[in-house]
Amino acid sequence: MANEINNALTSRSGPRTLRKRAEFAQQDIAARAKSPNEVQALLAKLPADLRPFIDVPKSVQTTATSEGHAAKTGNYTVSATTGKNKHAAALGDSSSAKTDGASAHAVTTGVSSSSDTRGPLSFASSVGDFGHATTRGMDAHSAALGLHAAAQTGGVAAHALAAGHGASALTGGERSHAVHVGNEGKADATGQNSIAASLGQYGHARAGENGALILHHYDAANDRPRVKVGYVGENGIKPHTWYRLHPDTGEFEQHEPEN
Repeated sequence: MANEINNALTSRSGPRTLRKRAEFAQQDIAARAKSPNEVQALLAKLPADLRPFIDVPKSVQTTATSEGHAAKTGNYTVSATTGKNKHAAALGDSSSAKTDGASAHAVTTGVSSSSDTRGPLSFASSVGDFGHATTRGMDAHSAALGLHAAAQTGGVAAHALAAGHGASALTGGERSHAVHVGNEGKADATGQNSIAASLGQYGHARAGENGALILHHYDAANDRPRVKVGYVGENGIKPHTWYRLHPDTGEFEQHEPEN
């Protein structure tokens, strides 16, 4: 193979001309191919002397024209849709999936991936360490699974779930609940009548007006886990204030979480 490539580069076309032709062909495939089959079809049409120098695109976007969905696979990828009932998915490290319509869902899988939706009933999920799932519509829920991942919602009755060590679940709308599962996490439900629950050791929670807090601690004396519920406005529990359970007494105490 090395001899074949060397011969092609020094053919009568000239190495500079051949490289330039290959560069243009690479750009054309990346721009036109919407599926792996289209990539192979375009490669088959190229002159034989160019094919050894073409890198098949690692990220291929697929679109179902009748439904308007988008999917992308590969590192550093981006997938986006605009419109009602149009979904996006991106699989790969540092990938992003975004939707901008009602009932338009976004899913990402990979380290440091982001999933973002902006319409009502539009869900976002991110699976991977340091990933983010964000929604901004009514009844639009988000879930983030992974170490230090974050799930955030901004609409009414839009819930957030984060699972992983040091992960965060954040909600800002009325009746929007935030749940974190894992040690050293944060549950933040700042909307009225919302519930913030952190179910793990050393968790923190805060809630808005008329909200509630649920925190977990380990009862060493009885060798069992316990949860404690606090209600904003009762027993000194304040709104928009971070709480944890004291490691010795198991009682609520004001305490700012570490970033």
